Amino acid sequence: MVDKRDAFIVHPVVNTKNIGWALCNGACWNKPQNWNTNAAGPADITEWHLYTFTFDSSTGDWKIYVDENEVSAMVLDKVPINADSGPVFIGRDSCCAGRFGNVFIDEVAIFNVVLEQDEIASMANSGLAPIVAPVEAEGKMTTTWGKVKKQY
Repeated sequence: MVDKRDAFIVHPVVNTKNIGWALCNGACWNKPQNWNTNAAGPADITEWHLYTFTFDSSTGDWKIYVDENEVSAMVLDKVPINADSGPVFIGRDSCCAGRFGNVFIDEVAIFNVVLEQDEIASMANSGLAPIVAPVEAEGKMTTTWGKVKKQY
């Protein structure tokens, strides 16, 4: 679950193996559809999967990929995702107290372009490293704090 509440949310659909990709494109959610319209997921959720969600506001094309396979698509209003200057929450839904995902999230990346299927396949097979610039952890506050905690 990844939440930038006034722009988008990736959210499990209760009592299913599906994930909803809901966005605010002029109004919330997935106009002219509903938040969980076309939610999709893999048959086996106990295995590692790459979930990718795309939206092209120039065409209205909205898609969900599991691993490198397109598993759901629909056409929404041709309106950009709402601008939102708030934080991104990973592992919880900020709208409601106590809504936390019972999941392991390995990596999250948010792009400002629509990824093509070959780029998604590259991420599924090789991870994010070939696509995004690596972050150097050395010298960062969390790395330094971890070293201090370990030493004392």
